Amino acid sequence: MLAPTSLNGAYANQLESSATPKGVDTHDERTLGDQILDTPYVLAMSRQEVLELFQTPPAPTETELDGEYAAYAHLGHSDEDRQFVLSFLYTRYGDRGYWLGKAFTPISGTGEGYNLYLRGDNPVERRSRFGTRIDASQFDGRPALVMTYASFKNASGERREE
Repeated sequence: MLAPTSLNGAYANQLESSATPKGVDTHDERTLGDQILDTPYVLAMSRQEVLELFQTPPAPTETELDGEYAAYAHLGHSDEDRQFVLSFLYTRYGDRGYWLGKAFTPISGTGEGYNLYLRGDNPVERRSRFGTRIDASQFDGRPALVMTYASFKNASGERREE
């Protein structure tokens, strides 16, 4: 589960090619009641609360996400969930590497992207390509940005993300 650093505009906190995050928008006006929805707050939510939160805004347009973006994985709230996510996504010297985020390139009506990783002492790797489109969400049926890894030949196979 991903939590953007800002729920304003095109999900702020883009990465430069060096993988150094640009400044986070600290003037985000998005709130839930009196609570400002910043990254630490969203990451502390339960899985159900995050799903409910992401059902409120409309899907981004096909051209809204363009560039490289930092991402944060929701670690879950059990030790088992936390250990799985940490070992799967955040092991710089493991086989997969340390996951930094995703990149998106809009193409008329659809798009494509890839994941960003640090592995060992190598520079940022851009791999695990996916296609993008606006489609019905598997969670609530509303329009959502959908990423399909089967659009390209890669090890991620038939996986779909929203």
